[in-house]
Amino acid sequence: MKDPVARKLGADWDGNLWVGLHGAGELLRVDYKTLKMTEFTPPSKDAGVYLAEPDLKNHLIWTTLHQVDKLARLDPATGVWTEYPLMFAETDVRRIDLDPTNPKRVWYSGVLSSRMGYIELLQ
Repeated sequence: MKDPVARKLGADWDGNLWVGLHGAGELLRVDYKTLKMTEFTPPSKDAGVYLAEPDLKNHLIWTTLHQVDKLARLDPATGVWTEYPLMFAETDVRRIDLDPTNPKRVWYSGVLSSRMGYIELLQ
């Protein structure tokens, strides 16, 4: 296993913490009551999970798959991942935000690439 470097985190609707473990390519949930830690592995290998952005309204966790140029969404209730490829290689996404005016839109920005954009879900 690669070095599990903790990157950006966020708190969900229940108060649990979610952390991107970049080196390990895992998304980590820390139960705030018990401190139990659970890892979630995205479908893409060596994805480089970078951050966790909880969707408080829809109870989903969004993340960036930094090394494979994708955004991803985890439904923690079912364990189902959905991955969304980005338009350009090496976008270097290190920040995402859920659009407060459009619940189907997720904004992203890259650091080294100086690119920004959004994905919009059709359903």
